[in-house]
This record gives sequence, C-alpha cells and structure tokens, in this order.
Amino acid sequence: MFNETVLIVILICAGLVAIPYVLGPVLVFFVQRFRVPPNVIPIDPSSDPLPAEARQYFSEVFTGLTKEGFELVGTMGLLDLVPNVQCILALYLNRKTGDLAMSTLMVATAAGIPTLKTKYVEFHTRFDDGTTVQTNNSKELGAFKQLPKEHTTKFWDIRDIHRLYKIHRLLLSRFAPGRRSILLLERDFGGDALAYVSKEVLEKSFADQVPTGYLRRCPAGYAPTVKGACLMTWQELWPLKAIRKARCQRAAAAVLADLASQLD
Repeated sequence: MFNETVLIVILICAGLVAIPYVLGPVLVFFVQRFRVPPNVIPIDPSSDPLPAEARQYFSEVFTGLTKEGFELVGTMGLLDLVPNVQCILALYLNRKTGDLAMSTLMVATAAGIPTLKTKYVEFHTRFDDGTTVQTNNSKELGAFKQLPKEHTTKFWDIRDIHRLYKIHRLLLSRFAPGRRSILLLERDFGGDALAYVSKEVLEKSFADQVPTGYLRRCPAGYAPTVKGACLMTWQELWPLKAIRKARCQRAAAAVLADLASQLD
C-alpha cells in the first residue's frame, strides 16, 4: 500500500513537471507569430514622451557611445513584433570603424501591467564575406539557432560601454581576421535607419531561420514549426535554461581571461 502511494505521488509530480514541456510547445506553435512587415515607428526623444527610466537609460548610453565616435542615426519603437512585448531601440553608426551599436529597452505587458523585461547595448560589425560579430550585455538568451557566420558573445556583468566596445573591437580579429567591414545601413539602405532595422535586422533574421527548421512562413509573417516550438519552449525551461546560462557565462569568462592582458 505504501509503495503504491509513493508511486502515485511520484507519477503526479512527474506529470506536473511535464506539463510545461507538453503544453508550452503547443501554445507557442499556435499563438506565437512574428509579424512581417514589422510595425517600426520613428520616435523623437525630444518630443515623444518616454518613461523616466527609459529617458535616463538612453541618455546615459548616448553619452557613452558618442564618446566612442558613434552618431545617433535613429530612435524607433517596435510595437507589435511579438505579442505583449514592446521595444524601443536607438541605432548608432561609427563611420570611422564601420561598427553599428544599438541600445534597446524591452517592456513586457501581462494583465495590462507593463514591466521592464530587459535593457542592453549591442555592438555589431558585418564583414564582406557575410560574417557578423555581435557583442552585448543582454541577459536574454537567443530564441533562434545561431547561424554559422554569426558570432555573438554576451557579457552580462559589463555595464561599462567603453569596456564592452573595447572587447568587441578585440574580438573582430578573432572571428574575421583580415576581412573588410561593410556598412549595409549606408550601402543598401542609404542611411535609412527604420528600413535597415525592419528589413535587415528583423525580416532577414526571421527568413534565415526557415532553412534551420525553426520558422515557417504564414499569412502574418513567420510562425514556429513544430520543431521550433519545441526547442524555443524547452530551452527556456529547467534544466536547459540553467545549462544554457552556465555555458554562456563560461564562454564570456574564457574570452575575458584570454583578453585580460589587452584590457588592462
């Protein structure tokens, strides 16, 4: 009798643990949609009201990036790219080095209550062979499969923009030695920041996930495949999320240890 009771309790607990692994992918498959074309709207910080926290954050980043030679080329909002998530981002360009930078603030809304989801800075450099090097301090892990020529390194604990940018510059020779950087923003989009973010940053990133099997085309734009729904859900659940975070932190620590003499 005791053994049967224990077995029943174990089965109930196992079932409860398994629920998100089963229902989660089903919800993602039927609900998650990435709208194309995305609703990207220009924002004028001098006239459009922003929350105090957002104004302070973007002001601090602006000061730091301009000291590194970047110029602000556009501030914009992504209002309905993903359900219940809104995003404000500012795009910067360094003409001398050929680098781009973005400061991003994301707000998630649940039960009508907005809460700050994340804020981060990312540096981005693209090369003539299609290689891209991205360095950021976001604590959010990517939902999609990383492509062979994409090299993204996350340093969660580095809030100093100048140090983060120095690391980015040092990583360029590691991932794209001898390659020439190109500015698609100017070459292909004539400096149009909204068009660049809409087409290159968003739409292309979705299209690139079709061959990986993560996304499929749908009337609204893109939607997860069965494979994509399962992987995108499971990697956000325990223990996979904890494993991914630990792996990300180890990679960042290894890079910092390798670059220690150049960062002092």
